[in-house]
Amino acid sequence: MGLKLFYGTLTLLPHEAPELEGATFVERVRTAPRYRLFSLDDFPALLEQGDGGFHIDAEIWDVSETRWQELLLQEPPEYYVFPIELEDGRRVDGVTAPPELVTSRGVDVSSHRSWKEYVG
Repeated sequence: MGLKLFYGTLTLLPHEAPELEGATFVERVRTAPRYRLFSLDDFPALLEQGDGGFHIDAEIWDVSETRWQELLLQEPPEYYVFPIELEDGRRVDGVTAPPELVTSRGVDVSSHRSWKEYVG
């Protein structure tokens, strides 16, 4: 098992959803104020911004390695794992798209502060 950060589509699901089988909810958190949230072809993507970033709402889950690998296969092929800094300084692995893809095709939805608020 390992801690993973979900900030997108999986945060829309009830915690007992089949997609989250093999994962245990740990806590709700916010990222450090260094990120922007984008919609990239209707998939969420975080982009590290530094100055001018936002706190983005997220969830930490304890995920089995097998389930994590299965979840990664559901992401677009160009997405990759990267450490995301939380407001308390911890870093937890999450998933995002390459920055050049996000900046060229993504729509900045950071003002919503979460994927749930943007989609809702």
